[in-house]
Amino acid sequence: MAKFQKGRSGNPKGKRPGTRDKRTILLEQMLADDGEHVVKAIIEAAKGGDMAAARMILDRLVPVRRGRPISLALPAIDGAEGVCKAVS
Repeated sequence: MAKFQKGRSGNPKGKRPGTRDKRTILLEQMLADDGEHVVKAIIEAAKGGDMAAARMILDRLVPVRRGRPISLALPAIDGAEGVCKAVS
């Protein structure tokens, strides 16, 4: 006889809201303890020419731009005809 019924979760309620992953908790603790030393080591590696370290720093400080504002000269829109002119 099967322990669980087919198609039914063994944990129907699932994890409680707000439950944090053990790995995340461990990493946060490690950063709290040694974060300053890690950041200094990455900066020193970047200064020494380590491009992966430099990219890591730049990705955090200057994130990739997803878009930029542009400026267009459009004719005045005074109704449906003006919209057609602006679109063309």
